[in-house]
Amino acid sequence: MTLPQAAVTRLVAAGASFHYWPEPAEGDASVSLRLICGWDTRPEDVERFLSVLREG
Repeated sequence: MTLPQAAVTRLVAAGASFHYWPEPAEGDASVSLRLICGWDTRPEDVERFLSVLREG
């Protein structure tokens, strides 16, 4: 998934966890992420993640 840096900043501030794929270079306008969830990931956790993305 590729997102604007501003969205990634919001996700980090909200406590989201993900892997950069690859590690972004300083000044990149967009960032590629690798999202992984466990079998115990709750639907409300996914909804919160999406809600933070929609805020922007």
